[in-house]
Amino acid sequence: MNPNEKEKLIELIDVLRRERLFIIKVTVVGFVLSIAFVLLLKNQYQSTVTILPETDKSKLMGLSGLADLASLAGMEVGQTPLEKLYPVILESESSLKGVIYAQYKTQKFNHDVNLIEYFEIKGDSDLIKYERMLKLLRNMLDISQDKQTNVVTMTLETEEPGLSANILSNVTNELDDFLRTKNRSNATEQRKWIETRLKQVAIDLENSEDSLTTFRAHNRVTSQSPDLVVKEQRLLRAVDLSTSLYLDLKRRYEIAKVDEIKNVPLLNILDSARPAALKSSPRRTVTVLFLTLLAAVFSSLYVLASHRLPERLRDYVEIVKKLFSLVKLK
Repeated sequence: MNPNEKEKLIELIDVLRRERLFIIKVTVVGFVLSIAFVLLLKNQYQSTVTILPETDKSKLMGLSGLADLASLAGMEVGQTPLEKLYPVILESESSLKGVIYAQYKTQKFNHDVNLIEYFEIKGDSDLIKYERMLKLLRNMLDISQDKQTNVVTMTLETEEPGLSANILSNVTNELDDFLRTKNRSNATEQRKWIETRLKQVAIDLENSEDSLTTFRAHNRVTSQSPDLVVKEQRLLRAVDLSTSLYLDLKRRYEIAKVDEIKNVPLLNILDSARPAALKSSPRRTVTVLFLTLLAAVFSSLYVLASHRLPERLRDYVEIVKKLFSLVKLK
């Protein structure tokens, strides 16, 4: 540090020293006000849900079966794992609308209320109230997904531990209901597609068998004629191919009929939402310290400004930076 910088630093310290009583008073007032502020803050309770990727692929047969059939038909389909879409589905209006209008038992009211009523959302119409609540709920939800494992973690914080858990449980249930509905819908479409294809394959199989029967009726001995042997082998391959395709479609058809009516849970939940026993926020001690420090900093800046030093403040900042760098080096 050169002599000019030392002189500026001494001048800065001298100004702050002479006005230390004012700075201390403002800092103390800031400390008292920060305590009063944090005491007014209400405790918040966080609930968490952890969703694992589904490992039992048979549960998702209705969702993946169409992709298999589409590939058989020569059509390309997306390769995005279904789990990648969980965060999008969870924050969608289709999922959150039911959560908003669900009835909740709360400590705040002596009767069941929906989220619009609980948070006392104001608006000139029900639609405005709903849209404001939808925006608020999306802001309250914290959804993250691990890029490598696809594990989804969802958290939510309210003033009541039971309410936080119930809201998260409803959001999770809405995702599961969406997957079940989609699974059944895809299974229905799959069944219809297979049913149509199965009828055509059955006709082709019957025609192939008739052709083979007719050929053998007119050609009792084929071993002595290479042409007849080749033709018989072609007819046999046509029957085998049609039979194999028919049996495969028949198997898929039976699976699709089962998927169409089954209603099993599809989500693989690791940790379900539960009411928290301990508050998650506010962190009152940290908040008081931060606000007190803020009061000290602003009072010091006010002192510098009152002594017509703001034009030299940049120089002081550079000096302080150098001091910090020296401390780090040591």
